[in-house]
Amino acid sequence: AVEGQAKALRDNDLARYSRLSLPPELHARSEALWNRRVAEAEPVADADAAEYDKMMARLTSPNAEAELIRDLEPKLAKLETEISGQWPMMQATALIFLNAAIQANTDLSAEEKAHSNEVVAGLMAWAQPSLFTDRARARVAVSALVDTAAELDLPTLAQARALQMMPAMEKGGVALAGLKQVAKAYDLDLDRALDGVKAELVSAQGDRAQVKVSYPLLDKTVSFE
Repeated sequence: AVEGQAKALRDNDLARYSRLSLPPELHARSEALWNRRVAEAEPVADADAAEYDKMMARLTSPNAEAELIRDLEPKLAKLETEISGQWPMMQATALIFLNAAIQANTDLSAEEKAHSNEVVAGLMAWAQPSLFTDRARARVAVSALVDTAAELDLPTLAQARALQMMPAMEKGGVALAGLKQVAKAYDLDLDRALDGVKAELVSAQGDRAQVKVSYPLLDKTVSFE
């Protein structure tokens, strides 16, 4: 079951992932509830609609990549200047804050907290200013965003909000694929992590099972139960 879900995410198939995540009867009830809420939803707020529509129009304009890169350049230059000497302190502060937030979360088990701390430590070590100010990487990321916006074909917030559950899952798969491409531009290969998912049965009793799941994250192997 775990490996099947990982494969669905690897294939950017959120429709399949949703079906693998719930028993069929519960999935059908969830889909019916989603679709009913869509049908009964209030119209989107004008301000939210205008912001979303403007963003999508910009991402899908004929010169989107060139315009976005042009506007991004001064922001990257400013980031390069302001963050370089301060990053070690900012990194340490962020790590302390995130770990404290994880420990304070009463919804997480001790095992889940340990896993979250490992993930945070790995990502904070990876997140270096030189990575995010690299212009070549930025161009690849912007190109992925523009391509994803075009493929989504949801120019208005009203259209996005009107999607029923399974069409929304399909669009979500397109967005997930785009997110992976953006992350890969910065050397974070999510598909590699999903390809490397291994699940090992720890114990089973009746309908309950405990499974150890491990996967590669950057240069480490992370595991949780």
